Amino acid sequence: MPYSRGALYELLKNRLYLGEITYRGEVYPGQHEPIVERSLWERVQQHLARGRTARRDGTRARVPSLLLGRVYNDSGARYTPTHSSKGAKRYRYYMLQAGSAQQPISGPVERISALDLEAVVLQRLLAWLSEPLPLLDALSHPGDDTLLAQTLLAAARARCRAWPTLTGPQVREFVRVVVLKVTIGPGNIAIALSKSAMRAWLLEGADNTSYEPEDDLIELSIEASLQRRGRAVRLVISREAQSAVPSQHEAALVHALAQAHQWLEQLLSGELSSLRMIAGAVGKSERYVSKRIRAAFLAPDLVEVLLERRGPPELTLAELTKDLPYDWNEQRRLFGFAPRCERARIFVLRERLNAPRR
Repeated sequence: MPYSRGALYELLKNRLYLGEITYRGEVYPGQHEPIVERSLWERVQQHLARGRTARRDGTRARVPSLLLGRVYNDSGARYTPTHSSKGAKRYRYYMLQAGSAQQPISGPVERISALDLEAVVLQRLLAWLSEPLPLLDALSHPGDDTLLAQTLLAAARARCRAWPTLTGPQVREFVRVVVLKVTIGPGNIAIALSKSAMRAWLLEGADNTSYEPEDDLIELSIEASLQRRGRAVRLVISREAQSAVPSQHEAALVHALAQAHQWLEQLLSGELSSLRMIAGAVGKSERYVSKRIRAAFLAPDLVEVLLERRGPPELTLAELTKDLPYDWNEQRRLFGFAPRCERARIFVLRERLNAPRR
């Protein structure tokens, strides 16, 4: 029979092969001869320890989760990384763990898009680093002088400028050291940071200031909530939040609008004469193109609403392109906006789309 991974780990950790006996957590010399050299056994234990650390930090994953082990809900239940795949594409999430007798969960088990949550947390951190007064207020220490305060501000500006050049492992190391906890509440996200770690990161380890545990804490918040959009649960950021960034869902809507208008221009200009030619050019089916190009018929004021991220949270890409009426007032009524008195226009391309396919 083949060994399972657990059985193999037990064999590799068994001190019996060193000539020792383990009894109730204590190790005693055995009366038998060892069959494995101690130096080899210790090298194997170091290798296993590195593997455990890599699994704990998520660095062995194909796309490591940035906030592994740091995301909780307001009841103290932890979110753990998970993913789903569709073809060659992988979608990452943070899934709320099911409750237990020791840790009940009052709310429903939900999952959050990992890309959305990680982008929001990093954007909030960068926004905070770029604000001099809140930064000094949070990082200041009674023993600091003016020169040290100026050094902290200069270091923060330099870190913000250099942020786009950081590699993935460098960003993960920063988050692992500085971010202590991310709490998902009913209407906000709270980010707990280590004050000493942040100062050491900015001053490149030159800070020796010690803090009591209750003083070594910085809290940042973001107005946000989990809302259902279609069949998925999305992280919706308050429009008033200064750190609000486009979510993966909103970026997909904007991309669909841009793509639909590009296809429309190609048809009207004669660059491409049919949906079939567009489908061949982009490597999609004609049905896919015919559904997506409907977004080009959206009323201009509704396009502006979506670009400014003021659309209804429940609006999805599927809803946007499904049976979209050509009349702009009908569109406004469909998406919950007041109709206008103007006469709605209909694009010339309507006849082309409704014409029999060749």
